[in-house]
Amino acid sequence: MKHVHIAEEEVDNFDLSTDVWLKFMILKGCISAIGKDIPNLDLNMIRTPRDAVVFFQRPETPSTKGHHVAEWFENHKEELPPNMRFEPYRRLEMGVKRIDREVVKWRDV
Repeated sequence: MKHVHIAEEEVDNFDLSTDVWLKFMILKGCISAIGKDIPNLDLNMIRTPRDAVVFFQRPETPSTKGHHVAEWFENHKEELPPNMRFEPYRRLEMGVKRIDREVVKWRDV
């Protein structure tokens, strides 16, 4: 390891949680070399270099596409009244007041 000088047999069990800056530098180097980001939940679970190796060897899980609320509306459309539908948020121009956004939203329906 280029950031720490320890015996090679101790690398797998070296505790990264004791020095947050060291953990950051090591994982930053791994991310730039491998090109795979570490989600926050997994980042908190990585405590040793062995944990990092296991994470980077794990196949990537595909992210869920679409909007969760839109999927719910699609799955429950038989139970909903016909006039109820999912309307995705559309960002309007900067400088438009909130009250004007409501008018534009209802005008498009």
